[in-house]
Amino acid sequence: MLQFTRKKFNSGSAPIKLNVSGASQRIPIVLDGGVYSLEIKAARFIELSDKVLLKLDLEEQESGALLDTRPGMIQALEPGLASLVDREQALLESLLTHAGLPTDDVTAETIVKLAGTRFTGRIADSISQKDGHRSNTLLELLPEAA
Repeated sequence: MLQFTRKKFNSGSAPIKLNVSGASQRIPIVLDGGVYSLEIKAARFIELSDKVLLKLDLEEQESGALLDTRPGMIQALEPGLASLVDREQALLESLLTHAGLPTDDVTAETIVKLAGTRFTGRIADSISQKDGHRSNTLLELLPEAA
C-alpha cells in the first residue's frame, strides 16, 4: 500500500521573523486628479508581444505617498492606438528633457536614469474599463514656478 507523507512547511529551519513596520506606507494609493509635486522613484519598460509600456513609480512629495500609476503605451503595432502612443511618447520626451537625458535612441538603460527626477505634474484618476481597477495617470509636466 502506498503512503503519502506531507513534508512539514519550514521544517528544520529557523523560525520565521518579519518586520512589517511601515508596510502600510509602502502600499500605492490613488490621489484625486490635480497638480502635484512628484518624484520618479523607478522607471522601466514593460515589453508585451505587440506593445511596449512605460511604468513610472511616482511619489507625491508632500505626503511621501507612492502612487498607484497606470503604465503608458509608448509603442504599439495596432494602428488604432497611434494617437494614444503619440501622446505618451510626447510625455516621455518631456520627462527625458526635464531630466537632461537624450531623447533619441532611448533604451531601457536611459529610462532607469529617470529615477530621482522631480517635477510638477498633472495627474488624473481613472477606472479601468477592463478590470475596474482605479489608478492614477500622469497627464503632463507643468512648468516650474519661478
